[in-house]
Amino acid sequence: MTDYTVGTVYLNVSNLDTMLAFYRDTIGLQVHDRYDDQASLGVGADDLLVLTETLDRIHNPHATGLFHLAILVPDRMQLAKSLRHLVETKTRLQGLSEHLVSEAIYLADPDGNGIEIYRDRPRDAWYTDGQLQITTYRMDVDGVMSSLDGQDAMWRGLPTGTIMGHIHLNVSQIPQTEAFYRDVIGMDIMANMGSATFMSYDGYHHHLGANIWGGRQRRTGRELGLEKYDLHIPEQQFELILIQAEKSNITITESNGAYTLHDPSNNQIVLQTSS
Repeated sequence: MTDYTVGTVYLNVSNLDTMLAFYRDTIGLQVHDRYDDQASLGVGADDLLVLTETLDRIHNPHATGLFHLAILVPDRMQLAKSLRHLVETKTRLQGLSEHLVSEAIYLADPDGNGIEIYRDRPRDAWYTDGQLQITTYRMDVDGVMSSLDGQDAMWRGLPTGTIMGHIHLNVSQIPQTEAFYRDVIGMDIMANMGSATFMSYDGYHHHLGANIWGGRQRRTGRELGLEKYDLHIPEQQFELILIQAEKSNITITESNGAYTLHDPSNNQIVLQTSS
């Protein structure tokens, strides 16, 4: 794991009790804290998700925002445990995919926010002749489930070591999005598929995905769904971002050592220095 990671994802939700039950009992996160209309969840360490009940927000499927949040489990066996639990609880799934760099389960929460639960393949299998190999095939479900053979297959929620592996956004335009995350945020473009792009630091297959498949109307900030997400980066990269943002006349606000800015589709990013 590098010093570059996606941190907490913050969602505005329509019903906190319903969403807490889903993320606890179906996804397997632990409730770290709850106070009035807000709750935080994770696997016992840093918060991975913060939910805030916001009755004045609207559902707008045409707005930019979250395509999916992506929960990275430590290994294939843990992915198999999650898949088995989802099947046993008759949870509706949207896809089971092989991406060459990873294997992934796709579904949505009760508000329609996309969720990916995935495991990474070994990094040395991601590249051929220096070129990232990322695509989508049907998951080898039998192969995934075979990782449970002879193991303790009981599901006890998501395990220690689970992190927020990446975030995937709905955006208005791909070129504008790439320019912002490359030139200001400092990510490398790992793969461009025309209507979607994948960007990262340090050769990871992607810390951020962006597409124009769904909502392309620039979000107003009054929608349900994504409020903001944390991006953890080393001090050196942090300083470079501040310099590039100033050169590009991008507004950054500071509060308690965290710096907030918005991408061209008005998705909100909170920059945190890696601990």
